[in-house]
Amino acid sequence: MKKLLLIDGNSMLFRAYYGTLQRGIMQSSTGVATNAVYGFSTMLKKAIELIEPTHILVAFDTGDKTFRHKMFVDYKGTRKEVDHDLVSQFQLVREFIDAFPMVRYEVSGYEADDIIGTISRNASDFQVEILTSDRDMLQLIDDHVDVLLMKRGLTEIKIMNKRELQLEMGIAPTQVVDVKALMGDASDNIPGVPSIGEITALKLIHKYGTFENIYLNKDEVKGKMGEKLREFESQARLSHDLATIFCDVPISFDLESLAYQMPNDTLNAFYRKYDMNSLITAQVEQIPESKEILEISDLTDSFLKGKNSLNLDLNKKNELVGVYISNDEKLVYLSNIEMTQNKLFHEILKMDDLLVSSSKELYHFCLENNIKSEYMFDDLLLLAFIVDPQCTTMDKLKDKHDMWFPEFLEQENGYAFARGMNALAIKLKETALETEVLKVYEDIEKPLSPVLAACEWEGIHVNKKVLDDIAEKTKEKMMNLSDKIFEVSGREFNLNSPKQLGEVLFDELGLPSKKKRSTAVSVLESLEPEYPIITDILEYRKYSKLYSTYAIGLVKHIKRDGKIHTTFNQHAAQTGRLSSSEPNLQNISVRDEETKMVRSAFVSSPGCVLLSIDYSQIELRVLSYMANEEKMVSSFNDDRDIHSETARSIFGVDEVSSEMRRQAKSVNFGIIYGMSAFGLSKQLDISVKDAQDFINKYNEAFPRITQFMDETILFCEENGYVVTEFDRRRYIPDIYSSNRAVKEFGKRAAMNAPIQGTAADIIKLAMIQCDQALKDNNLKSKMILQVHDELIFDVLEIELETVKKIVVDIMVNIVKWPVKLRVDANVGKTWMEESHA
Repeated sequence: MKKLLLIDGNSMLFRAYYGTLQRGIMQSSTGVATNAVYGFSTMLKKAIELIEPTHILVAFDTGDKTFRHKMFVDYKGTRKEVDHDLVSQFQLVREFIDAFPMVRYEVSGYEADDIIGTISRNASDFQVEILTSDRDMLQLIDDHVDVLLMKRGLTEIKIMNKRELQLEMGIAPTQVVDVKALMGDASDNIPGVPSIGEITALKLIHKYGTFENIYLNKDEVKGKMGEKLREFESQARLSHDLATIFCDVPISFDLESLAYQMPNDTLNAFYRKYDMNSLITAQVEQIPESKEILEISDLTDSFLKGKNSLNLDLNKKNELVGVYISNDEKLVYLSNIEMTQNKLFHEILKMDDLLVSSSKELYHFCLENNIKSEYMFDDLLLLAFIVDPQCTTMDKLKDKHDMWFPEFLEQENGYAFARGMNALAIKLKETALETEVLKVYEDIEKPLSPVLAACEWEGIHVNKKVLDDIAEKTKEKMMNLSDKIFEVSGREFNLNSPKQLGEVLFDELGLPSKKKRSTAVSVLESLEPEYPIITDILEYRKYSKLYSTYAIGLVKHIKRDGKIHTTFNQHAAQTGRLSSSEPNLQNISVRDEETKMVRSAFVSSPGCVLLSIDYSQIELRVLSYMANEEKMVSSFNDDRDIHSETARSIFGVDEVSSEMRRQAKSVNFGIIYGMSAFGLSKQLDISVKDAQDFINKYNEAFPRITQFMDETILFCEENGYVVTEFDRRRYIPDIYSSNRAVKEFGKRAAMNAPIQGTAADIIKLAMIQCDQALKDNNLKSKMILQVHDELIFDVLEIELETVKKIVVDIMVNIVKWPVKLRVDANVGKTWMEESHA
C-alpha cells in the first residue's frame, strides 16, 4: 500500500528550534541563523527512515488570520512573540524543502492542521502518517491514518493510532474535540468551560459518550461542575467549533504529485550554502577502474577455500546492505536481496576472517536464514569500545579514528568503507594488544555477541491480558489519587508537570520550599511527614510510571509471535555491564509488590518453565577477593550472612536485630559505591557523626577493604584508568579535575568500576559457557534473558533438572577463587511466580 507522510511544518520547525537552542544559535559564515532548519532536517530524516513513505507533503500556516479568528477574535491571542532567530528561519525552511525537493503547501485563511485534515480524509488509497507535536491532530486518527507525535528532543516519536489513543486516554478519535471543547486550550486561547480540566472532561466523555450527549443531559450533572457546564454552554460550543479541524480546504494538486524522491545534489548545495556541512550526503563514488568487479556468479569454490577478507557494510539503520570481498584486487558487491537468496553468499558467511561494523545484526541475519557458521565475526565497533569505552556508536568511532580511514569520511561508499574497516581493525588490535585488553575482546565480548543475538532472537512470551489488567487497575488508582490531590489543592492541574506542581505546592498551598523549588522525590519525601498530600503525589507518580512505562509501554513491544525481543547493548556502559533497550527489561523493580506484578506477565513457552539463576551478593564476593579481605572471604565460604556479620562488627553484639542488619547492609553496599558519611546518613536517616562512626568501625573490622580502595584510587591517579580482574579498562578523566565535587565523583567511580566490571565479566563468561553447554548436550531449552546478576532460561520441563545442574555448575565454578560463588535457582511458569528450586 502507498504510504503518505504529512508533516505539520510549523509544529516541527518550532520543536526543532527549541530542541537545538541549548547548543546556542547556529549560524552560517554570513550570519544566517540555521539551528531550526538543522533540527528540522534531522527530524525529517528520522521520520523518513521510520515511515519509509512513498509520498510526502509539508503543510505550513501562512501567518494570516483564519476563519477561526472571525469566530473568536482572541483565538491564539495569548501567544508570546516568536523569537527573531526563529522568525528568520520561516523562509529558510521553505528554501530547504524546495531544495530537497519536496512538496510544501499553505492556504491563506486556513491552518496547516486543516490542510493535513483535508488531505488525510481524501487519501483513502494511502496509509497516512501525520507527523506533528500538536495533540489536536489526534482527532484525525482513522483506520488508515496514524499520528506520529514528536516527543522530547529531536528524534523521539510516538505512534498514535486508535488502539494507542484508547489505551492512553480511553477515548476514540471523534472524542478528542469533545474533550478539548470542555477543558479548553491555553496555547490556542480556546476558553472551554472554567474549572474543567482534562481529567474531569474525560470523566464526562466516558460517562455520556459525546459532547452533544453531555449537553442533552446537562441538568443531571450535579454540583459546581454542572453549574459551570450550564453557565458556559455557548462558550463550550464555540470551543468545540474552534477545536474542530476543517477537512474541506481547497486543494489544487493531485496526490500522486507528492511522490517522494531521494534527495539529489540540490540539497547538498543548500547545505553548503549555509555551512551545514555535517548534513551533506556523500555522493557514491564509482569503484576505481583498476579494480575488477565480479558478479556473484563468478565466484568459485576455489575462492571460498582461499584466505580472503570479507567486509560487511551496515547502513545507518543497522541493516545489512552489502558485502565486499577482496581477492587479488577484485571486489564483489551483493544487494540485501541477493544476500538473502543466494546460497553461495550463505557459504561465504561460514568462512573465517569476516569483519563487520556491528556483528549482532549479522548473527540475526544468520538466524533468520538458518545459516550455521563455525566461526565468529570480527566486530569493529565492539573492538573499538574495548580499546576506548567512549566509542559507543559508529559516529563516535568515526570522530575518534578518522585519521585511520579518511577514505570513509571523504566518500561514504562501500569500497572505501571496506578498506577503512580493514585498516582500522588492524590498528585497533595493535592498540588492544599494547594496552592488554585484547583478551577482553577475544575471550568475552566477541564470543558473547552471538549468544546475545540468540537471546534477542528467541525472546520471551508475554501475557498481554495481564498487562491490560494492570493498566486498567492502575489507571483507576491514578484517577482516585488525582481526585484526592485536586480536592486538597482546590483545582485541577497537570500532575505530570513539575512547574504546575511546584506552583500548587509552594505558591498556593504554601509548603516550605528552597530556592530551586524542586519537586524531586527526595524533596517531596522530606515534606511528607507534615503534609499528607505529598503521600498521594508520590503514590500517583509511582502508579503513573507503572502505567506508562510498564502496563502500556511494554505492550507496544509485543511482536506477532506474542513475545518481547529486547536488545542487549554491549557497548553502552563503560563498566562493561550489559544494558537492555526497546524495551528495557532490566529496570522492572522487584522491591515494590505492585511493580513486581509486571513480572507475572512474562511467561514460559508451552511445555516449559522459566528457570532463573541469580548470583548471590556477587559484587561483595568480588570485593572480598580483590581486596583479599580474609574475614569477609571466610564468612562467604562458611555460608554466614555477610550483613549480619558486618552488623556484629559495627555494633559489637552477638544478637543482631533486623534494623541492625538493614543498616549494616547499607554500609556494605555503600562501601562498594564509595558512599560518604553524609550519603550514608541520608540513606539511614541518622546523623553524619553516627554514619562516620559506622564507617570507622567497618574499616576496623575489614581493614583490607579500605586499603584496597585507597590503592585503587592511587592507581587511577597515576594511570588515568582502573582495571577489572579480567583487565577490562575504564578511563576516568574526572580523577584529574580541579573541581573538588567532580574529582570526588571520579574517586567513587574508580572504587566501583573494578568491582562492578569484574562482576559483569563473570556473568558474561557464564553466559558464553552456558550457551555452549546447552548446544553440546543437544538440549532444546534456551537462555533468553540476562538481568544484572540473573540468567533466565525457557526450559522444557523434561530437561529442567539437567539444565539446572549444568547452569548452576558453570556459574559457581566460572572462576577458581579462594572465595566461593553462590547462586539461587528459582522455577515458575511466570517470571514472578518462580519458587525456589
